[in-house]
Amino acid sequence: MAEFLSRYSARERLIVIFGLVMLAGMAIHAFVIEPYQQRLVMLEEELAQSRSDLLWIKSVAHRLSSAGSSQPSQGFSGSLANLINQTVKQQKLDSFLDQMRPNGEDEISVRFSAIPFDKLTDFVAQMNTQGLTVKDFKINAGDNPEQVDSNLLLEKA
Repeated sequence: MAEFLSRYSARERLIVIFGLVMLAGMAIHAFVIEPYQQRLVMLEEELAQSRSDLLWIKSVAHRLSSAGSSQPSQGFSGSLANLINQTVKQQKLDSFLDQMRPNGEDEISVRFSAIPFDKLTDFVAQMNTQGLTVKDFKINAGDNPEQVDSNLLLEKA
């Protein structure tokens, strides 16, 4: 590099060095600072959306607890799949049910797609009154507001 610069006059060397410093500064900004700032903005937006979702879930969560406590636990005898089918038909959730898979005698996995959250909470409350408990529960936001995709793992209490 020193040989390269020695061919130029002092003024030209200053111009080349200044250009290299500017190029280095622009590269740092383009490849380090700007992506960092964009990621920070994206994370702040995700956090705000998550807080909004949490407030909404808290606002409708009382329905689940009040619906579950209003009826005493009835218990049931028979197949878990039959119980789920009956409840899904009673609550008109057929179009939302994607999959139902028994896991042995005492557990069943149920997947719903694009189900309104309040209908899902009503379904879980009904299952609670039938003597089933939620062992595992995964929920993702659906394509439309107030709709969710969920996976439930229910077990006999």
